[in-house]
Amino acid sequence: MTPTDSGPGHKRGNVELGGHLAIATAEALSGAGANVPAPRTTHRASRGRAMRTVHAGPVIGLIAQVVLLAALADTVGLGGAGWIVGITCGVITDAALAHGLSRYQVERLGQADWVTLARATLAVGVAALVADSFERPAPVTMLVALAAIALALDAVDGDAGRAVRR
Repeated sequence: MTPTDSGPGHKRGNVELGGHLAIATAEALSGAGANVPAPRTTHRASRGRAMRTVHAGPVIGLIAQVVLLAALADTVGLGGAGWIVGITCGVITDAALAHGLSRYQVERLGQADWVTLARATLAVGVAALVADSFERPAPVTMLVALAAIALALDAVDGDAGRAVRR
């Protein structure tokens, strides 16, 4: 990412993070905004040390990714390799997002960040289907549909990022 990107982990002043991924994705697809505060928990540990803040974005992202994998398993079938690759990609993606949020002390995901997370979720589905294709024929229609939606969201992501910088 470049310094002008609006992806996760970039501090952009008073940009809000949070909300629910399903709502954010639906609103992003319809062109509406979805900035809702992320639930946070900060407590003092028993020894006086502050505990880390819990951000909703990575948690919601992982839930959405598991739901997508379950939907793929139910509709086109997903074998063991697909599940392993899908869950692994989801965990790595969401761990990187959590690290970026913590490192740059970002409190909320902005609109472009939610769209990027939705694209990453679709990429998890694509990776699972591709991994599964080594064991059985790939469901080409579903694979192309997920990839096409992710590519279409790339345009939405760019528009949302430019709107934030205005």
